[in-house]
Amino acid sequence: MINTIVEAVDCGLVVVDQGGSIVLWNEWMTQHSGISNSEVIGNPLAAIFPQIKENILGEMIGDICCGQSQSNIERLKGQFLPLYKKSPSLPPEPAKPIQQQITLKLLTQLGQPHHCLIQIFEHIPELEQHLPRSSRGQGRSMEKHTLQSLKNSLYKEEVRTNIALSSISDGVIIVDAKGRVELLNLVAEQLTGWKHVDAKNQLLEKVLHLSHELQGGSDSLWKRDANSPCMDDVEVELTLIGAGDAHFPIELSVANIEGSDHISEGSVIVFRDISQSRKMAAQLLWNATHDLLTGLENRLQFERRLEHMLENAKRYGKQHALLYLDLDQFKIVNDTCGHIAGDELLRRLTNMLKFKMRESDMLTRLGGDEFGILLEGCPLDAAVSMANELRNLVNEFRFNWEGKIFSVGLSIGLVVIDEKSTDVSSLLSTADAACYSAKDSGRNRVHVYDTSNSEAARRRGEMQWLPRIHRALEQNMFELYGQRIEASDPDSDAPPHIELLLRMHEEGGVVIGPGAFIPAAERYNLMSTIDRWVVENGLEYLATNPTQDGCSNFILNINLSGASLAEPGFLEFMLGLIKKLDVPTSRLCFEVTETAAIANLDDAIHFISSLKEVGCSFALDDFGSGFSSFAYLKHLPVDYLKIDGGFVKDMLDDPIDRAMVEAINRVGHVMGIKTVAEFVENGDTLEALREAGVDYVQGYHIDKPHSLALWIEEEQIQSAIAV
Repeated sequence: MINTIVEAVDCGLVVVDQGGSIVLWNEWMTQHSGISNSEVIGNPLAAIFPQIKENILGEMIGDICCGQSQSNIERLKGQFLPLYKKSPSLPPEPAKPIQQQITLKLLTQLGQPHHCLIQIFEHIPELEQHLPRSSRGQGRSMEKHTLQSLKNSLYKEEVRTNIALSSISDGVIIVDAKGRVELLNLVAEQLTGWKHVDAKNQLLEKVLHLSHELQGGSDSLWKRDANSPCMDDVEVELTLIGAGDAHFPIELSVANIEGSDHISEGSVIVFRDISQSRKMAAQLLWNATHDLLTGLENRLQFERRLEHMLENAKRYGKQHALLYLDLDQFKIVNDTCGHIAGDELLRRLTNMLKFKMRESDMLTRLGGDEFGILLEGCPLDAAVSMANELRNLVNEFRFNWEGKIFSVGLSIGLVVIDEKSTDVSSLLSTADAACYSAKDSGRNRVHVYDTSNSEAARRRGEMQWLPRIHRALEQNMFELYGQRIEASDPDSDAPPHIELLLRMHEEGGVVIGPGAFIPAAERYNLMSTIDRWVVENGLEYLATNPTQDGCSNFILNINLSGASLAEPGFLEFMLGLIKKLDVPTSRLCFEVTETAAIANLDDAIHFISSLKEVGCSFALDDFGSGFSSFAYLKHLPVDYLKIDGGFVKDMLDDPIDRAMVEAINRVGHVMGIKTVAEFVENGDTLEALREAGVDYVQGYHIDKPHSLALWIEEEQIQSAIAV
């Protein structure tokens, strides 16, 4: 605002500090001197106008800056600075020197060095020569003209000031030393309900009606004392009572206008309506603590309340209950009618569940279609009764969307919160495990967690793997192992395969097999993420290690999960990586389990066909474990059948298992598919498989899994020895 006023005034404004350097230079000076603001700020005035050293102007400026001038205001007439102006009516004429009227004023600020304000007005002597002459009235006419010019100048400055003040978004009130209003800008008029003409000369507290009492008493915020400024320098938040008795919060700051001898000449009050910013702050706080879809308090608030209840149970022996709710068949609504319908279903169910809650209970949406309920001061029997009541309520509800009727169920896991409970994380994971047990037991039922329940314990164990899997992915703690698959005929020239196997490293050098963490990864939808890691590192291995144990054309087998077959974008990811690394596709074989392929049959057929088109081959793993293996086989364009190891390992002792191996091998060969037998643990089994005509064999008798890193290192050593 101040900058706007400074640039708007129709005179030159220059401020120099105690050392004579320029600290302010307005646009008027730039236009009439031809020197820009950036060229002068920080430079001595005498360096810009050397001639002031030779006239009284420089001396007077120096006296004022040093505090030696007794007068606060000095006025000079003449041509002290080389300023010029072109006649607007005659542009071709050369610039004319400006006759100046210069006012010097001391600027003081408590605790700061003196500054000098230089105001420069254009003085036109010619006006005096053309005034009417009269013996006694000449001086009076001159005085009248000068006064009128001064009034006009003051009026122009007032208009400019009002325009500048009206252009800002804050309310501004200027008062004199007695606390009477001198000026209100447009925003101040709107906020206070007073017009400038009505407010002028009114006491400030009458115009700016505030609802506020200072701590320690009801003294007015405004001071009016002969020995003190009319107002303290303050910045506070208050409530303004405006037109029509409207109350709204404002942020207010007050600054004194200090005159000579540090005596206040009044104050400037700047204030703004902060109703909207407070609403926004309140909305942001609400958003941070609530679920935007249902309006329920969010998971963070839920965990805080659970922490409080756990502490209460441990300290006072109270018993509470935690319910973990998961909707059954919710995905059908989303897939059939879209997410808008799913969101509306969640909102309606939320309102139903809230209606059954006690005031002391807490319902929260934990994520997706999962909810949590805290029942405070609730014994187990009452908690089970409440859980079944909620389950029946949801089970009887019918959701109607665009003429389609849906029913959903509710699986609930229940955990008691008592003095034996450990921590919030364990309670939540235990309740989640109990909820999964309820789903696995047939859905739409309540499962109470019991420490002796092995299924719930298994679920909880799977959940404890989640942070370890995430850490392994983030810190690259997985490692690829390899196991050879060889032709059963020792005279065959068929290239060997190397199947990639995954291991996880943990602190202390512990190596963990996939059987420990893969079930958790499958249940919690992490398999496609793990598959991406395996595919990327496997293809890089093939690209950088073209040989293996002297074999230059081995085939790399990479396992893929059913989740990856169905994941949008996974196929494109693989094709892009193959192209980027320029891997020979003839040396790539991807393995999928029979159950995964059948569960996603259409996705599997498209996935397999797309990769076969670029030259990759496919193996169907664990074949024979499904109920309709042969019926589905003719639909899957695979190159290899890996016979389920459960048949192979006992085929010497169980004639049915041996018959199954032989049958699978015959059907595979009829369809032009090569067969692979897993779990070959001894020479007798190997010989029986050769007699049956199985093409490839894999197992500990053939080769044990090795770290690929060690494999590479050993091969490099052997190569060096050979050289």
